Amino acid sequence: MKNKFLVMIITIVFFCGGAGIVGLAKDEEKVKIDAPDEMVYQVEEWNNSSALKASYLLSEELFLLVNISSAEREERYGYQDCTVYIIFDWSIDSEKQWHYDSSWDSGKQMNAPLYFVAGKDVINEAEVFWLTYQQQWDCFSGCISHRRNKKETTFDYENHTLYIKAKYAIQFTNPNQEYKWSSSDWTAVTKIDKGYAITLGGAREEAIGLANVSIQMGDTGTDPFLTFTCTNTKELCKELVKLRALSGEDFQLEAQIRYNGGEWEEAHVVNGVSPFLYSKRMVQLPKGYVMDPHGVQLRVRYHYDGNKVRGLKEYISSWSEVITVGEDYWKESCEADSLKMQERNARHYSVCLSILLMLLAVVMTILFIVHPRENKRK
Repeated sequence: MKNKFLVMIITIVFFCGGAGIVGLAKDEEKVKIDAPDEMVYQVEEWNNSSALKASYLLSEELFLLVNISSAEREERYGYQDCTVYIIFDWSIDSEKQWHYDSSWDSGKQMNAPLYFVAGKDVINEAEVFWLTYQQQWDCFSGCISHRRNKKETTFDYENHTLYIKAKYAIQFTNPNQEYKWSSSDWTAVTKIDKGYAITLGGAREEAIGLANVSIQMGDTGTDPFLTFTCTNTKELCKELVKLRALSGEDFQLEAQIRYNGGEWEEAHVVNGVSPFLYSKRMVQLPKGYVMDPHGVQLRVRYHYDGNKVRGLKEYISSWSEVITVGEDYWKESCEADSLKMQERNARHYSVCLSILLMLLAVVMTILFIVHPRENKRK
């Protein structure tokens, strides 16, 4: 009896301890995030008041975090909802007068004076400040001037230099108001003064990388398409974020295909607007296209038409490396058909052999039964 009681206690302790370990592991699972990548600042004037916006690239990890379902988020992190903030810290005329303290992102709500809720797209835009609010005026006391009864407020970049940096702060929450915070490191510091400007052109020779390229046939067998993902160098990413910051407009992913020894021809990219990382692209092949035994070739590039009002010229990246796909498709299809034929013939042979054996067995049985009777009659 004592042994049974001891075993019961040990079992309870084991399961409780195990549950505690699992719970601890889940609580300790944190989002390890990098600082906002490729942050590009753009000085603007909106309604004659100074404004500063930032364009940035959402990392793949954060892109997945903000786009998964509440159920997936709860299973992975223990919280159903999350809000990703970008906090901006500033210093005037030196890199020593920063303002951040932990109260900005440790309570039940965001308390930073300069922040923005991060978007769910790959390239996003954030408002750093727009000097129409008293709270933001207080951030830059002595560096701003007011006109028209304070309806117009400008930052004095002629006589002052703004140093700015940013970081992510993520608040996880549950319906019962439980919450926790997770933060990234700060970005590098950006210096903004009267000579600050964004320049393009540093990565025009950078080409897109292609990965996971495959050819697929539609349900009818007459609407094949190519699927692939884009991989961009860090330099090209920075260039595209700059382009988005300057233009505020979408750009296109262009594709060309070549098959049957013909010339390059334009191909429609089904999801080619503002293209970037993290998702599969699809190029439609001509309807009724017959698979070439030598495969089909693909190349892609980014294209922005330009904007005369903003003074932006047309931007075209270099063509990607030419990728040939489908060269083994024909062979594999033939081998698959041949294998299916062999399997079908083998099944037919097996069925016929079984039937023949059954018939032979029946005949032998009849002969065995009939033959002795005839002998008895004799």
